[in-house]
Amino acid sequence: MSLTISWGLAGGGASVEFPALEPATRSWSMGIYPITLQAAWGIQPLAFRHGLAAAGHTLSLGFELLTATEAALIRTHYHGQRGALLPFGLPEAVWRGHTSPTGPVPGTTQWRYAQEPGESHRSAGLVDVSVELVSVL
Repeated sequence: MSLTISWGLAGGGASVEFPALEPATRSWSMGIYPITLQAAWGIQPLAFRHGLAAAGHTLSLGFELLTATEAALIRTHYHGQRGALLPFGLPEAVWRGHTSPTGPVPGTTQWRYAQEPGESHRSAGLVDVSVELVSVL
């Protein structure tokens, strides 16, 4: 007897880069270094380092006045990544206008959705979209 589990991912579940849209706003956290603090008797807490790189960076992107077609690119990407299941890269357009071409993290950083994108529909068919991402090691 054999058991086969299928996630139902089209194209073998390949990661697809985020749409090349320039956000109107972006904010991020620098992540947390993997350390633990242990209380010690009569002295300051001892710190134990578990790695050299920060992890868990968060990135909030705000897109304003997108056309319905542009908003659909983000929606389609979210569904194609199966929400937070599949990690993906970010194109340079996401960091356009920032002082560093790759932002506060290496350009090779992979991301996942922290939650589903939010949409706010305006008149004339324009859409504002908010996206929350978290980095993946």
